[in-house]
Amino acid sequence: MKNTLDLLLKTILNSDIPTEDLSGEPLKALDSLSISLKEQFSQIFQNLSGYLSSDVTVKFLTDQFKKMAEEAYAIDSAVYELHNATDETAKKYEDYLSSVFDSAYSLGTSASDLIRQATEWTRLGFSLDAATKLSEASSLYSGLTKVDSHNAIYTISEALKAFNLEVSDSIPLVDSLIGLGKQFDTDSAYLGETLKNTASFMSEAGNDIHQTLAMLAGSSIAPQDTGEFVDMLNTARSQLQEMKNEPLNLWNDTGSYESIYEQLEAISRIYSELNSSDRANLSESLFASHADSGNALLQAFESGQIQEAYEASLNSVGTAVKEQEYQMDSLEAKAGQLTAAFQSLSNTFLNSGFLKGIIDAGTQGIKILDDLTAALTPLGTAGLGTGLLGIQKFIANFA
Repeated sequence: MKNTLDLLLKTILNSDIPTEDLSGEPLKALDSLSISLKEQFSQIFQNLSGYLSSDVTVKFLTDQFKKMAEEAYAIDSAVYELHNATDETAKKYEDYLSSVFDSAYSLGTSASDLIRQATEWTRLGFSLDAATKLSEASSLYSGLTKVDSHNAIYTISEALKAFNLEVSDSIPLVDSLIGLGKQFDTDSAYLGETLKNTASFMSEAGNDIHQTLAMLAGSSIAPQDTGEFVDMLNTARSQLQEMKNEPLNLWNDTGSYESIYEQLEAISRIYSELNSSDRANLSESLFASHADSGNALLQAFESGQIQEAYEASLNSVGTAVKEQEYQMDSLEAKAGQLTAAFQSLSNTFLNSGFLKGIIDAGTQGIKILDDLTAALTPLGTAGLGTGLLGIQKFIANFA
């Protein structure tokens, strides 16, 4: 209990007085503490007196202290989850924690949320180093599209897995999603959802990530229609295999096209030369019951819209970061930055060891903070002497 009291006095009151004096001569120590407090608080009150009354000032300071405790607890809880999900050295965790606040601030999100995203990435099998980078990508995507962090993580992870992408491809993937959303007036959140739902099939059909995104964005597929879209392409894929020896020559000298994207692009060139009746027959032959949707897809290829989307996806590097920089002027982003900065301050001012010391002593943290508020409040109404008696009463609770 004494260790908790020592830390309380050194951290909260920032006093240079050796706390051992309290155990021997408490009243003498309290007199010395009075001098120290007067010097420290008088400057604070002088700075704020032009704007706030003493009552309001003290209430503001104690309220902020409570909020600091809450934010420090949020960080501590997030780090605890990370510890449970990983097996790193103490130095590794220390290095990670020292950098996560700056990352959160630059992304306009809370550090605790960024840590939890990193934890979720580690549970998907990634190392802490990889999860750190991936959490920044998922946080960037989540912030720009307003999807929750869990869905942002699984959208990116499904694409990485299906197309065998590297960790370093995660930010460029977000660039493509955001860039296509802006250029083709498509909701980037919807685009991400359709990608998540179709990634596995599209990869199996020989498409790369840019071909896949181009077909999804260029044909404006909505998330609720992804099942039909996959069925349509699967039907076309089967039909194309049967048509390999037909007069319609869709194959080059090597005997095959590598992707359904390339096959449909080749068909669209033939499609443009057909009359309306032959177009309808071709669409029905390729897409069966999905002929209308297939016809729309071929027309999107014929017009060059899907090819344009493909080029846009390839050349979208840096789009997400630029958009994020633009959005950082928004109230929501500023609030996120404030949270990140306040959490950093809280974590520095009230380290987890302090809060754990109080909890280990068998006292609820919020109860201690309420007692501290009661002790400090008289400073604004009855002077520092009365306030110190309140602090003495507060300290006596630990004896």
